[in-house]
Amino acid sequence: MQVDKEWGSKIDDERSTSVRGFKINDNYGHLKLYMVNNSSHSVSVTLEHTASSTVYFTKTISGNGSLEWKNWNEGYSQGMKSGEYTLTWSGGQNNAKGEYWGKAASQTSDF
Repeated sequence: MQVDKEWGSKIDDERSTSVRGFKINDNYGHLKLYMVNNSSHSVSVTLEHTASSTVYFTKTISGNGSLEWKNWNEGYSQGMKSGEYTLTWSGGQNNAKGEYWGKAASQTSDF
């Protein structure tokens, strides 16, 4: 199995917008994210490649809902660009609260 790394973070800093970062290393461009909204209000989550400003998605997660995102199911079958990424959570007029986990691997079968 060629899993490069796994990571996660809580979103609970009592702000309406929270940003978290992570890095995709060369040859490990397949990404799986699992995100959980721990508030009763919807949140918007955006994934962006920092250097190129490429936005891979902006998704809404309903109150107390969750979302699983896999690059190969979302039109990026060749994988993601290597480099730094930002995951931005926005609760609009409400605080963003939640958590997420990510995993990067060399092939989709590694998940």
